Amino acid sequence: MSKNLIQLIALLLLLSLGSCSTFSEVHYFKDKVGITDNKSKKSVSNYYRVKIKGYSFLSSSRYVSGYFNQDAVNLYFNEISQPVNGKLFNTTSVTNENGNELVLIFSTNAKAISDQIGNISKNQTILNSMAQLTQKDKIIEAEEIKDELSTVDSEIQTFILNTDLYLKNIETKSGDEIKKVIEQYTKTLLN
Repeated sequence: MSKNLIQLIALLLLLSLGSCSTFSEVHYFKDKVGITDNKSKKSVSNYYRVKIKGYSFLSSSRYVSGYFNQDAVNLYFNEISQPVNGKLFNTTSVTNENGNELVLIFSTNAKAISDQIGNISKNQTILNSMAQLTQKDKIIEAEEIKDELSTVDSEIQTFILNTDLYLKNIETKSGDEIKKVIEQYTKTLLN
């Protein structure tokens, strides 16, 4: 072989190795719903290990994984969440305690995708804050109404308890005793 051919092969080999990438990742999950053992009445959880491996050849791909806000992920991928009873198949996604979903991205623009999902989540937080600021008066009014309803509910419960106390065993009392109990009860209500 000529020296130029060997140099050309070496150069092509170096170029091809320079544009290769490999990745490997392991995730461990614990399911939220345990299986109840009838003998010992204890909840037994299942643990899962997921191994992720990949490679690219002659490209500039990047792998990114992480937990993203579930609503932002659904919005980015144009998924509409269905009501619990409206699902055709019982599919569950991998979420952590905060309700974030695990997303694995292997693409030539993985960072851009992850940034866009993050931006959707930030935008939603900003919109929620703006809505609270613009609707501040209505939120305060709703809290006041809720407090008033709580007060009325407690007054109703007090009324029911007083009625039960005064009218307890009334069917066993004589006419004069019933009249006296009703007069006392009326005075209590007017005060």
